[in-house]
Amino acid sequence: MWGVGRNQFGALGLGSTSNVITNLEQISSASNWKEIAPSSYFTIALKSNNTLWAWAHNNWNQLGDNTTIDRLSPIQISTDTDWAQIATGKSSFSFALKTNGTIWCWGSNVAYVLSEDFNRVEVPTQHNSANNWASFACGSSHVAAIKTNGTM
Repeated sequence: MWGVGRNQFGALGLGSTSNVITNLEQISSASNWKEIAPSSYFTIALKSNNTLWAWAHNNWNQLGDNTTIDRLSPIQISTDTDWAQIATGKSSFSFALKTNGTIWCWGSNVAYVLSEDFNRVEVPTQHNSANNWASFACGSSHVAAIKTNGTM
């Protein structure tokens, strides 16, 4: 995995907050990254073993590690190994799909995207009881999802 650009809050995951100008720098020496979802100030990623990783700004629990501590390098989020798809919204929330068709969320509750009851969700938490989600995408303050039957 490689990155370039503004590195505020450690968004590139290089272990520092120094910006990277022009040339891509290697973020991690691991060679089993599958998907990456950068946001304005933080990033989440999936490895090919379906583990979930996150780093950078964490003021709204958007990393899902039950803290508000910024992380300058990738850390594993949860011990689950069945994550299938990831996305970030704006600069403060994350969503993920598991292989069993359930959708999970954490971070800031921008526009009640995560729940009606909470200001933030500290760790990945199942969004609703449905288990027939096929895919989804995050906007800055909303999420759209498609079920396995093709309905949106």
